[in-house]
Amino acid sequence: MNDQTTAPELRLYDLKDLQKILGVSYRTLLKYVGSGELKARKIGREWKVTQANLDAFINGGK
Repeated sequence: MNDQTTAPELRLYDLKDLQKILGVSYRTLLKYVGSGELKARKIGREWKVTQANLDAFINGGK
């Protein structure tokens, strides 16, 4: 039996993407990340935000 399951697509945004999407400055996004309001991971030199974390941030952390 060949059971193949695929992981849901994982969309990652960098902070430059989020500047355009949210209409805020890069510095403001860094403050949100630093305070924990926006959950992000540093990959290499860039902060990355998943679609789920972006949705939670937009919906007020819910």
